[in-house]
Amino acid sequence: EAEGAPKPKSSLENSKAYQGKQESAISRLTNIIEMSLEDEWDDVEVEMYSLGKVRDASQFYTCFGVHAREKITERKLCDFVAKGAMHKTFLRHLRNDGMGIDYNQIHFRFHELLRVHELENR
Repeated sequence: EAEGAPKPKSSLENSKAYQGKQESAISRLTNIIEMSLEDEWDDVEVEMYSLGKVRDASQFYTCFGVHAREKITERKLCDFVAKGAMHKTFLRHLRNDGMGIDYNQIHFRFHELLRVHELENR
């Protein structure tokens, strides 16, 4: 923050200016990430907020045990992430440009029936 510059308003302070926009914003986001497939939704600035063209949401969801339409994840997903097993499993699959994981190299699907401690020992 620059010296003497006014402090930016918080989201709560700006909320009146955007009243009524929350519902369409949530709809846009859930459609972009394929958690909802509404026939009509506000696609303003969809390119700005999209997932890009390198990977699609279904690759991510399949890999990490996310059931987007049902809005649930596999129960042990947090253990897989928190204990570092995910990092160890996917680190070697980073894209050459450093922009995330190359899902085309991964033949992995997280499922709660897998034992997290077995993954940690890889």
